[in-house]
Amino acid sequence: AQTETPPCPCRESRRRRRGSIDRPGPASMSVMAEDPLSMPAEARKAAAMSAATSGDGRQSVRPAKLFLGGLTRHTTTKQLRDHFAQYGRVLDCVAMRQPDGRPRGFGYVTLD
Repeated sequence: AQTETPPCPCRESRRRRRGSIDRPGPASMSVMAEDPLSMPAEARKAAAMSAATSGDGRQSVRPAKLFLGGLTRHTTTKQLRDHFAQYGRVLDCVAMRQPDGRPRGFGYVTLD
């Protein structure tokens, strides 16, 4: 008798990603605590907020790195920095370009 091999977990996860949302029950929460990437977004956000709170109840704020997609070819790093300065201190800002100088259409901004 041949033993049946279990299906590949990567194929199962790809199938699940196409429009369906899994809501884990309480039994799976202990497993999810070990692997934060398997947690739903709401649970990750709540865990991050509780981890960011210091012992005296104040929240410690860490820099937020934002991905900016769909930038026009005329958008410059200076324009991004000037725009995002209204939302806080800009630690880093870059509009990505090809080695030959052509724009790649995306960039990153890190806010304090």
